[in-house]
Amino acid sequence: MKHQNALFARGCQRKNCGGMAVACPRTTSMPSVLSDVLHYRILRLLEARPDISQRQLAKELGVSLGKTNYCVQALLQKDWIKV
Repeated sequence: MKHQNALFARGCQRKNCGGMAVACPRTTSMPSVLSDVLHYRILRLLEARPDISQRQLAKELGVSLGKTNYCVQALLQKDWIKV
């Protein structure tokens, strides 16, 4: 089975993808523009509701809890938010 996603422009690193020009989403990180938008939305929600949980954030954003956790951790590392 070939894995591909139009958002990714680098070649896939998986052996069964046949050296496609489009990368497998499993081997490529999310484009920074999309993560910047998600980070901004998280910051806006946290500003409006500082006591919101990550599970509630994920539900509001329409993304997985894991992706929400990843973005929150990135914002913590950048010192944009504090726990």
